[in-house]
Amino acid sequence: QQQQQQQEQQQRPPPPSLAGFWAGSFGGGRGRGGEFASNGGFGGRGGRGQLSSRGGGRGGRGRGGDEWARRDGAPGWTKTLDAETQAQVVADNQSMAKHAQHKQLTEATAIYEKLVAAETANRFSYTIFLNACARCDAVEQASETLTHMVKAGYSPDVVAYTTLLKAHCARGDIAAADALLLQMAAAPNVRDVVKPNVRFVNTYLRGCLLAGHVDEGWALFKRLGSQWRLGADL
Repeated sequence: QQQQQQQEQQQRPPPPSLAGFWAGSFGGGRGRGGEFASNGGFGGRGGRGQLSSRGGGRGGRGRGGDEWARRDGAPGWTKTLDAETQAQVVADNQSMAKHAQHKQLTEATAIYEKLVAAETANRFSYTIFLNACARCDAVEQASETLTHMVKAGYSPDVVAYTTLLKAHCARGDIAAADALLLQMAAAPNVRDVVKPNVRFVNTYLRGCLLAGHVDEGWALFKRLGSQWRLGADL
């Protein structure tokens, strides 16, 4: 009987992490697993592989401590967070993600502003708040958040850019979407250049479809394989 109980525990799925939770609220199905603590990055199985080159893959596995990793020479960053503070930031990010999922922008803003004021916001804090703004059609606030993220020393990844893209496309603002695509490729450092993934492309194409911008959508689609080495999904 004891052996049977051990087998059942091993087969039991792990509890959902914030990485999986936020992947679900982002729009690809509820993720599972993954790490969102100071010793792990944005990992876990996403609903449709939002961090892979092709749909249906696994989300990218973050490197240890990446959520607090800033660019070299980031201004004003000398604070070292202890384990208790890091745990509180993770808890605040979890709460903010839940508010984002329920489109509670006022509550999410209060948490975000507290983290920024305390200089404890990490890259997930900014990206989660970006999602809250996007889901609540606060496009200008989402754009400002991306700017603040860069000023704080964090290089936005494809998830952050796709989140802001989603807000622009929801308004049918393809010009702003094109400007965002240029911004991704115009980083001063090569390592900060962000290549679109399938989720980014699908979000852009959906925006073109809704806004009637067929030519722009077709032009981007033709760049999938030739420029980004991506395969079209179904």
